[in-house]
Amino acid sequence: MQRPLDAALYQPWQLHWRDDRPPPRVLDLLLLDCSASMVQSGALALAKGLGIALMDEAYRARRDVGLIRFGGQHAGVEVWPQQSGWFNGDWVEPLTGGGGTPLQAAVDLAQAVVQQARPAVCCLWLLSDGRVHERPAAPQGCDVIHVLDVDQAPPHRRLPGARLLAEHWQARYLALPAA
Repeated sequence: MQRPLDAALYQPWQLHWRDDRPPPRVLDLLLLDCSASMVQSGALALAKGLGIALMDEAYRARRDVGLIRFGGQHAGVEVWPQQSGWFNGDWVEPLTGGGGTPLQAAVDLAQAVVQQARPAVCCLWLLSDGRVHERPAAPQGCDVIHVLDVDQAPPHRRLPGARLLAEHWQARYLALPAA
């Protein structure tokens, strides 16, 4: 004979199934152009603000974030892929710029970082004024690529470098209006 308490506790409508698998890791990898042209035009400050905003959005969405800066003669990882935090400005604000635009070094480093992090989905964000002389191949392992053109020249004087790079990479191109 079934007890009334057992019958009340185990009704089919009371059972809820949970999926205990962790959600797939999504990585937002930012490539920040810190070249002299970015500094002189004021675009570096805008790009840093956008970088912080993108990292804050990754924090709200619980995505991983990584940051690679490139300028002068080299590219370097400022933030290895990790869960984004509330202190994103602490990573980005102190960055300075100057020198050339070693985009090939940044792309090579981004490819290595993605290969090491092995995210389920990788979204690459290039923040640059597009004043580059090289057209490297798009980094392998990136599912979505965005090229944010932060050139602060008026639209009729804006160079097409970022747009051409986005076309070469088959990436989404976003041009920010000049201040």
